[in-house]
Amino acid sequence: LPAGLFDSLTQLNLLVLERNQLQALP
Repeated sequence: LPAGLFDSLTQLNLLVLERNQLQALP
C-alpha cells in the first residue's frame, strides 16, 4: 500500500475509534 493511503486509513481509524468512545459514554 502507498504510504499516503496508509496514513489516511490510520487517521480514519482513529476518528472512528474516538467516535465509538464518545458514543459509549452514558
